[in-house]
Order: sequence, then structure tokens, then C-alpha cells
Amino acid sequence: MAKLSSIGEEYMEKLSNLEIGMRRVGLLRIAKAGGTKCGELMRGYIQDSHHVKSGDMLNSVGMTNAEETFGGVSINIYPMGTDSRGVKNAMKAFVVNHGIGGNPTRKGKRNKTGDKFITGNERHTDGVVTEAMKAEASAFFNEVTGG
Repeated sequence: MAKLSSIGEEYMEKLSNLEIGMRRVGLLRIAKAGGTKCGELMRGYIQDSHHVKSGDMLNSVGMTNAEETFGGVSINIYPMGTDSRGVKNAMKAFVVNHGIGGNPTRKGKRNKTGDKFITGNERHTDGVVTEAMKAEASAFFNEVTGG
């Protein structure tokens, strides 16, 4: 998915010139904007691929709290929690995306190889997520610099 470094060197340089507290606030805002856009896109991929039965997996797509890593911030976006039957939504998404692997195909079993509804669409996501992060970075710097 999108990396913060892809928002451009001008924004990265502006971030490095801020004091540490403001830099942290800016990184968190920019990463959350990208994570929110990525979550919207993932929900769209689930719907476009017709993987909605009860809506539990679709409605559970969310993002983790931002974690500071060496030199940046990390946010993960995936289906969270369990469905109404107690099955983990992340596991359902993994199986639908990657398939059931080496298990022999049985009558009535579909999706042996997976349909790549997430990994196949990731390459289309980067530009959209990067644009959302750039827009948030511009808004943040306008607030910080007053114009």
C-alpha cells in the first residue's frame, strides 16, 4: 500500500523542519487520512467482488491505531473482529483472497486459488491513497504556517 515517503520530498522536508511534537501530529493526521481512504477502497473491493452475505466482513473493515515506527507511522487496514457465528473476519478475507491452497477441490467448494480481491486491487489503491495523504498534508501545513 501507500507509503508516507510517496507523498513527495517537499512534504517530507517540511515535516522534518517541524518540532518533534508537531511532526508527530502531522504524521498521525496524514497517515489516518490515507488509512481512511484505504478502508473505503477495501470496502468497495469487497462489494465489487460480491463477497457480501451478511455484511459482517464488510462492516468490520477498519484501521488499527497509529503506531510510531522508526522514522514514521504505521497503520494497518483489514476486516476486524468476528462475524455473528464467531468466525474471524480477517481469516475470511484471507481465505477468499488467497484461496484454500493445497486442499483438494471437493464438490461444492469454490475458490481453490482465491480471487485476489484485495491483493489484485492494491496497485490501483496507491495513487488514490497517496493523493488523500497529500491533501491532508497540505491542509496540515496550511494550518501550521497560517496560510
